Amino acid sequence: MKLDIDDIKQYKNILRELGITHQEVADYIGFSRVSVTTWLDGRNKPTLKTAIHVSKEIDRLIFDHKIKQKLKSVACKKTMPKKIELYEI
Repeated sequence: MKLDIDDIKQYKNILRELGITHQEVADYIGFSRVSVTTWLDGRNKPTLKTAIHVSKEIDRLIFDHKIKQKLKSVACKKTMPKKIELYEI
């Protein structure tokens, strides 16, 4: 497996679109924010083993984030009744 510059750009774009910070990625995958930033900026490359681990974890983070967004949008669509009647007991 090779993590090339196009893969990195794709990750950067998706993370940006979802509003996921480098710190959130770092916390999720267990590496420092500095390492994540240098990898995503293309200034440094992880080892092959690390690249495989990181790509799987970032994919999982993106999936989890999308699921949470979907659940929030479904929850927001549920509305309160337009008219609420109060009854005295």
